[in-house]
Amino acid sequence: MRAETMFIEYKNMKREMESLRSQLENAAGISVDDMIRSMTFSGDPDGDRVQTSNISDVTSRIAFDYRKRMWQENEAYFKFLFERYSALKKELDFFISGIRSLGGKRSEVLLALVVEGLTWDEVLDRFEVCRSTVANYRKSAIKDLDELYEKRQAMEIAFLLS
Repeated sequence: MRAETMFIEYKNMKREMESLRSQLENAAGISVDDMIRSMTFSGDPDGDRVQTSNISDVTSRIAFDYRKRMWQENEAYFKFLFERYSALKKELDFFISGIRSLGGKRSEVLLALVVEGLTWDEVLDRFEVCRSTVANYRKSAIKDLDELYEKRQAMEIAFLLS
C-alpha cells in the first residue's frame, strides 16, 4: 500500500480494525440456529435412513457431527477475523512508525492530521504554520514514506526468494 492511499484510508482502516477487535473480544461464534440450518440444507437427502432394528447410532452421529462442524466453523471464523485484524494493525503500525521516523515538526503536523484527525485549519492554528507549509509537509512525507514502503517490499521479496 502506498503512503497517499494510507493518508486517505487511515480513518476507515482504523475504524475497521477497532470493529474487528471488538468482534474478537465479544464474539460468540456461529449461532446454534445457523449451524442447524447449515447442517439441514447441506446434507445428502438420501444419505440417512431410519433403521428398523433396535440399535441406531444416527442420533449420536448427528450430535457428534454437529459439535465437530460447529467447532470448525467457529475456528475458521475467528481465524478470519484475527488475520484481517493483524493485517490492518501491521499496516497502520508501519504507517504511523513511518510518520514518526520523519522527525521534527513535519512528523508532529502529520500525526495531528492523521491520528488525531484534526482539520487543516486546526493544524494551522496549533502549529502556527501556513497552508502551503502543511501541503509541502504532506507532499514530502508521501515521497519519503513511499521509499519506506518500497524498502519494505524489497525486504519481503528478498526474504521470500531466500
